[in-house]
Parts: sequence; structure tokens; C-alpha cells
Amino acid sequence: MPNDSCRILVLSDLPRGINEYDDYRLFVFEEWQSVYLAQKIEQGIGRASRGSSDYSVVIMLGKALSAWLRRSENQNLLTVGTRAQIEIGFKVSDAVDTVAGLKEVITQCLNRDKDWIEFHANNLDSLYDTNENDMDYHKYATLERKTFQLMRDGNFSNAISKIDKFLSRAENLSAYQIAWLKYLNGRLAYLQGNYDLYIEYQKDAYSRNKNLPRPPIKSEYKPTRIITEQASKIRLLLPSKRYRRTILEDLDKIIHNLSPTASYSQYEEALRKFGEMLGFESQRPDNDNQEGPDVLWLGSDENCFVIEVKSDKNTNNPFTKSEHGQLMVAMQWFEKHYPKYEGIAISIHPNNLAYRDASTNNVRVLTFDKLTQLTSNARKMYKEIVEDCVSNEEIDLLITKYKLSPQDIISEYSSDFEETPSK
Repeated sequence: MPNDSCRILVLSDLPRGINEYDDYRLFVFEEWQSVYLAQKIEQGIGRASRGSSDYSVVIMLGKALSAWLRRSENQNLLTVGTRAQIEIGFKVSDAVDTVAGLKEVITQCLNRDKDWIEFHANNLDSLYDTNENDMDYHKYATLERKTFQLMRDGNFSNAISKIDKFLSRAENLSAYQIAWLKYLNGRLAYLQGNYDLYIEYQKDAYSRNKNLPRPPIKSEYKPTRIITEQASKIRLLLPSKRYRRTILEDLDKIIHNLSPTASYSQYEEALRKFGEMLGFESQRPDNDNQEGPDVLWLGSDENCFVIEVKSDKNTNNPFTKSEHGQLMVAMQWFEKHYPKYEGIAISIHPNNLAYRDASTNNVRVLTFDKLTQLTSNARKMYKEIVEDCVSNEEIDLLITKYKLSPQDIISEYSSDFEETPSK
């Protein structure tokens, strides 16, 4: 909108997909999600001004949007000019801490105050970086468009060849980008009637991105041989100091999905990611390999948690004999692949009640309430880490302070089931 049509624009939190296909890609293709968000943010900012002589104030609100913008990898997806403008915005935000101060800055901009124009120009010149993103997303988008055109015309062989040729020549592609293109080739091979080639592409795609549809055959599980010490693992997760607070936003997203309102898949994936945040090697063997527990947390002190999730159960329903049997099968799988480690069988369950015939002597329960307590303490730990912790020794002290070690999870958060008469 040109000239005085729009002098103040407000962007409130992150944009969402506009259709089911967008939502699907946002779920399975994490890097495409960032590209999509960068595009929408650029478009939103562009609504306020048309041309170099136009001007406006853009106010960007929301924790999720702020956290996204503070990540260097996300900033690299924006144009050079937008990156520089956002960096100026961060400087202004850090300097202004009152409504009156914000109003003064806005007024300076809109009144074309000479001091503001000079400040803006000097900072823009110093921040303007000519290094563009290595990945040519236009070529990637063009490939997809041409592939879908060929698929629509029934020319599946040419479409597959075009993607293979692109993959052989392209550089700097992420695992997610390669996985998506392999997945598209699998779809093309299936439509072509070449089932063996379809399986080959699907297996390759799924090995790179577990959010894609699983191939219709069982893949072999490969045990983790090196398990990182808990504090070291947590320290490896931390972004650079400048963007360190974004990890709290990541943790909040995970905790949000550890809710009975989340889908079963979302809950399991959130539990896997939460295990990583606690410093475990965390996996979803049943989802990835069609055998084993729902979630596996591997600890460096030889204590490991074999977890079955019952997030969709009625709040008052007890643990059953069938559910106990399912957990015991998962334990047998664990003992086969990790004979030197001690596995703790845990059920994520709405309550601590179990039918008498379930025989739960060798099973622990982590109720929803106790899991909430665990996530709360984990967030407190990360809040302190973000503020001033840097060393493994300091992180170890916080793990002890907030009772987040494997032994603490066993003694402080999980418990034995209480028997209730069978049905």
C-alpha cells in the first residue's frame, strides 16, 4: 500500500499454512517450513511500503515470531535488506523498554526526524551484507513445478530422471530437501507401476526424514553404540549465546504437545524431543522400525527408559493386562539390542491404577501430573542455563538441583502402580 495508505503495520506471531497441503509440508519438511515462513514474513513486511522512497513502521509481535527471527539460520533465508532492517529492529527493541519510549521512536520515524534517518542509514550501511544464501530456492521450486507438470501428463520416467539429475548436480541440499525429492520420486515410481523402485526411494527418503510416510516394509534397527554423557548432550543442544533464549521457545513447543489433546504421533514425537532436551539419546523405534517401544531414552549411566505411551486413554481407566504385555514385548526387544544396559519399563499413563491381573511388579508409571512436574523442572533448568551457565560442571549441578538425572526420574517422578480389582 503506497504512501499514506499504511504507515504502521503489525505482524502478529508466525504465519500458518493456507491449505492442507501446506500444513502437511510444514509438518514433514522442517527446512521448507522455515523457507515458507521467511517468504510470508517478507510478503507481510512488503505490504507496508512500495519503493525506496516509501516508509513505514513495522511492529512484530509474539514470542514465536521473535524466537524465529533471532535464529541466524532463519535470518539467512531472508533477503539482505530485510535482515538488516530486522537487526535494526532488535537494536531499537533492546534500547526501548517503555510504551512511551516506543511511541517516541515511532514518531521519529513517521515525522522523518533527521536524527532517526541518520541512525537508520548508518546502521543499514554497516549491517548490509552482500552474501546471499547459498541455496537457490528458485531452482528448487522450478524443479517441483516441472515435476508436477510431467506427473500430471503421465510422463513419470522423465519426471524421475529430472529429479535424479537435479540431485546429482545440486550442492548444499539439506537432508530434508533430499528426502522430499526422494519421496516425490517414490510417488512417481509407484504411479509408474515400478514397485521395487518405489520401495527403494521410500526407504531412502524415510532414512533421512522420519516424518515422511514409512515404507511398507520393516527396516533393520541399528543400536546406538556411543551414548553421550547427560550434561555434554544438553550443552551440545545450546545455540550460540546471542540466540540462546530460543531454546526456551523450542522447549515450550515440545511441552505444548505433551498434552492429551495432541495427536498420538505428535505426543510421541514431543516425548522423544523432550528426552533429547533432558540429555538422553532419544528414539521412536516402533515408529521408525515397526518394532520396539514407542519411545526409548538411552542414558550414559546405563539406565535407559523403555516407554509405552497411553496419552489417548480415558482419565479414569486403569492399566490393563494387555498393555502390560505390550510393554514386556518392548522390554524383550530392548534386552536383545542393549544387553549391557539396564532397561526401566515405564508407562506414560493418565493415572497410577492397574488391574490386579496386569502384574505390574516390574513396571513403573509416569502419570500425566508427574510428567508435567518433570517438564516444569526441566524448563527451570534451561532458564538458568540460558541466563549464565556454560560449562558441563554447571549443567551437572543444575541437573542435580532440579532432579533430572535418570535416578531422579525413577525415584522422584515415576512410581509403582496401585492395584485395583479386575473387571
